[in-house]
Amino acid sequence: HLENRDVFSKSDPMCAIFYRPPGSRKWVPYCRTEVVENNLDPDFAEKVTMEYRFESVQALRFEVYDVDNISEKLEDQDSLGFVETSLAQIVTAGDEGLTLTLSEVKLIFNSQNAGKPKATISLIAEELQSEKDEVTLKLAGSGCGNWTACLPPKTFFSVSKLNDAEKYLVVYRGRYARGSNPSWPPLKMTSRALCNGDHDRTLKIEIHQRNIQGESFPIASCLTTFNKLLKATTQERMEMVGEDGKPTKATIKVLQCTLAPVSTFLDYIQSGMEIHCSFAIDFTCSNGDPEDSLSLHYLKAANNQPSVYEQAMHAVGSIVKEYDKSNILPAYGFGARIPPFGEPSYCFNLTLDKSPDCGNIAGLLDNYR
Repeated sequence: HLENRDVFSKSDPMCAIFYRPPGSRKWVPYCRTEVVENNLDPDFAEKVTMEYRFESVQALRFEVYDVDNISEKLEDQDSLGFVETSLAQIVTAGDEGLTLTLSEVKLIFNSQNAGKPKATISLIAEELQSEKDEVTLKLAGSGCGNWTACLPPKTFFSVSKLNDAEKYLVVYRGRYARGSNPSWPPLKMTSRALCNGDHDRTLKIEIHQRNIQGESFPIASCLTTFNKLLKATTQERMEMVGEDGKPTKATIKVLQCTLAPVSTFLDYIQSGMEIHCSFAIDFTCSNGDPEDSLSLHYLKAANNQPSVYEQAMHAVGSIVKEYDKSNILPAYGFGARIPPFGEPSYCFNLTLDKSPDCGNIAGLLDNYR
């Protein structure tokens, strides 16, 4: 029941999530959901993923805005309210979730809103299993939507998963496609996000149509599981039912459904991958005179402080060396006059020798100086 802040359409809500570090009084931005256009009862597909720490108070703040321009600044959007709670309160609310009334912020009184239900936000927590598989799903429809005058229907599909409280939670909302027989852009997400690793969990696929006013509404749906989608062939069509439960002319078929493992950085490292690092240093005049304190090459000899370039090389090299057994650290320079002839060079070995290898961080910094 969000407030409508738009004149010729409905609000386009987005939720911004903040957290408060332990011992701090300031709220720190964490993430934002997608913008759901023309909807006063949005169901956000973008989820908030964070670690749950039983021993800590994880304070959270949810701010809802009507997004009417492309500005990333929240103060440029219309506030629709906020709530403050903790992750522990959301978790202990169980599968039914925690529903809170949004606190009003700078709301202008409108007699038309008198007596209307107050705006609320529902927060549902679910523990995610450790899954490292990526799902790719491409669907095509037939007989989807109705023409408006001479305009073909504009539709998209969404996927919801059934949780333990028998509620459907939206996990994906796709992009629009034109025509009564659309081929929608493919869905790509982890199996953890899609079905929490349970391939037999009930999924609901809904087709939504967008009208001239920009509002979207469901026109057909069907129930399935990820295992069924994996086994489906391109010749099979899934029958859809309307909001009243009666069959519709709309059907969908699976053009592609795959499950592929996604290797993590740790998988690569434990399998023997090494990282080799090389450096390229800018010696052009854009850096300024090294004797100038504003130059990135300025060496604060009096305080024995390294230059900005040295700080960067030391920081990067110190990390990468743990994954590099070669210990060669090749380094190059560009944009300097090279002795003994003083000719400009745009690619030279920092060692001023046949080999660019500096050996280690200390050798790299020595050659740089």
